[in-house]
Amino acid sequence: CMPVVQCLFIVLSSNSIEPAYKHYKNNIGHGLFLSICGDIVLVYQDHISRVTGGFLFCIAHLYYLRALGFKPFGAPATLATFIVTAFSILLFLSPGLHGVDGAFATFYVFLLSTVTWRCTVRFQTAPSLVNFLAFIGSLCFLASDFVL
Repeated sequence: CMPVVQCLFIVLSSNSIEPAYKHYKNNIGHGLFLSICGDIVLVYQDHISRVTGGFLFCIAHLYYLRALGFKPFGAPATLATFIVTAFSILLFLSPGLHGVDGAFATFYVFLLSTVTWRCTVRFQTAPSLVNFLAFIGSLCFLASDFVL
């Protein structure tokens, strides 16, 4: 939770007059805040907390997607890589996925993979420190959520 708090602090303390940057900053900030809330809720080990935490993480990732956008689309090979990654994760997890939890996990894996794909394309098309950190952050989210 503390690394995400640190990221939120950095986002909130950055400043730019560009409207596009404000859109990016606000959406990333909202996503980080919701990720922190999801982490806090997951401290409790009951089913309601898992559902609530998962819901908060999904909304957070939708904010990340809103910040990243879908233009430029990027190379089809990049998209294919993340589709294969998502299916590989689901194949690995499939023995434990059943019912509503399985449907949620499928949605969440594709949501995380989509965010990572968008961060990858953004870094490929406009290399910068901010885009590199977003790319690394998305890989960390994908890896840590896969392990959990």
